[in-house]
Amino acid sequence: MDANNRLTLAYLKSHPRDAARTLERLLPDLVGQLMEEVAAPVAAQVLDEMLPAHAAATLVKMPRRPGGKILEHMSVTRIARLVQTLDNGVARELTELLPARKKFPVRRMLKYPSYTVGTLMEAPHFVLPDNLTANEALRRIKRHHLQVICDICIVDDGQRLVGLLPVGALLKADPASAVRRLMRLWPPSLHARTRIAAAAASPAWRQYRMLPVIEGDNLLVGTMDYGTLLTESSGERYQPEVSDPFSIAMDLARLYWTSAVALLESLSVTRTQRKT
Repeated sequence: MDANNRLTLAYLKSHPRDAARTLERLLPDLVGQLMEEVAAPVAAQVLDEMLPAHAAATLVKMPRRPGGKILEHMSVTRIARLVQTLDNGVARELTELLPARKKFPVRRMLKYPSYTVGTLMEAPHFVLPDNLTANEALRRIKRHHLQVICDICIVDDGQRLVGLLPVGALLKADPASAVRRLMRLWPPSLHARTRIAAAAASPAWRQYRMLPVIEGDNLLVGTMDYGTLLTESSGERYQPEVSDPFSIAMDLARLYWTSAVALLESLSVTRTQRKT
């Protein structure tokens, strides 16, 4: 890898949002060529920062194998947003690139209208049934090697939300204490079809950083992080981030990236060398 390409890769990894703003000015097939040249996790991070329509168009232009690898590193929520920007035929084409473990949750999220909580929610990080003791709950957490920092959703046999269990209360509790006695009953929640703007204005965010997402009859279908909701409702995702003032290398990379032509020329040279 030559110096220009090393600089490009370093810039993509360290400043994916600024890189996304530059790439949005280029044709999707050219962006796709660049994404083929970098590691899938890095490409996924950059595409995640791009406007959904641009990112989706780029993935559709890429060959099936590298496009599928990139999708493996993107969240279900983000993939669903990309698919929503496409016509039905192209959307099906993109969905077929998904690994099997992501196809069902993406299709489930696509049933919700655009700009609703259901299109942004994540699968519950960790859920516990309401018939456990504190000791049994802790053993389950350890068994799955989880680092739980938010309240834990508690459900009944029908997967209906019945409470939220604060991690601190669980750690302090007597091992024989019932989870039902420790959890907060009737916690605030968001309906999956609530508009994003309305959800962001919920007074529950004054107390919680994560809220359960439900459908009819209190069925738990996901969770919503306040930071994610705030980003989407304010458009913050698409504002350039401030560059790292302590990194000389990244400042040089910024200068290099002000010229999309230089980037594409570098890519073209690399491809020519590989063919010869």
